[in-house]
Amino acid sequence: MTTTITRTIKLLGAAAALLLGLAPSAFAETAAEFPSKPMKIIVPYAAGGGADILSRLVAQQLTLRLKQPVIVENQGGASNTIGMGTVARADKDGYTLGLATPVFVMTPSLMRTHPYDIFKDFTPVAMIGFTP
Repeated sequence: MTTTITRTIKLLGAAAALLLGLAPSAFAETAAEFPSKPMKIIVPYAAGGGADILSRLVAQQLTLRLKQPVIVENQGGASNTIGMGTVARADKDGYTLGLATPVFVMTPSLMRTHPYDIFKDFTPVAMIGFTP
């Protein structure tokens, strides 16, 4: 079972990158004060899958290092557009992160109307894995 979970994390989570919908000039706090309230990671998949497990591991480590709670919120559906749409509409203050996978990059080319622009509405902040 552990091997299956590890494999799932490596396969599904390897392509994931945390994205932050913010512009650097939008920071109202200095680096010494950030974060001063709980943060959120939006996972555009249902709970229990590889992306969710990976996000919870990252959230656990961020909570320990930042001394603020980091909450994982699952918002699956519509080929990631529901969850990532929430990230795109979030305040640009650095408190809402989104987990992006290859589906995130593909959906704009597959849908006529799309609720966000992957280049304008998101800023990559960390790569936590990759896939071949």
